[in-house]
Amino acid sequence: MKFKNKRQAMSMRRDSYVCKCCGTIHDKQSLGLVGRPSVCISCKTVQNFYYFASKAELQRYSELLLQQKAKIIYSLETQVTFPLQVRGVYITRYVADFTYTKNNVFVIEDVKGHKDHLEPVFKIKAKLVHVLYGTEILITARS
Repeated sequence: MKFKNKRQAMSMRRDSYVCKCCGTIHDKQSLGLVGRPSVCISCKTVQNFYYFASKAELQRYSELLLQQKAKIIYSLETQVTFPLQVRGVYITRYVADFTYTKNNVFVIEDVKGHKDHLEPVFKIKAKLVHVLYGTEILITARS
């Protein structure tokens, strides 16, 4: 689907939240939520959610959880922030969708709609992450 502008694309986002305790998915649009859910509808846990900006990101998280349970990957984390500093000067930050360890290699992963249409800001941040942290960002396109 092609969008006329970024505002139209952002309006089509499907924000989702997953309860950290029971794994229940709270879809912002289907539940009629305005902001972040305050209580899990299943286990009644308060303010304990993972945030996902798209269905593709949520689907990838589910796949990575299965891999972690099968002990293929370890130390899965979401929304990890990497400060980007050059010679002690803070430039910006990069927030990775996922980080984990696979075959004793640290992996930074980002879920994108298309690998071919990356934003220029993302390309610059990816290069900075590669230079500063020595790890390339694995880009996973939605399926």
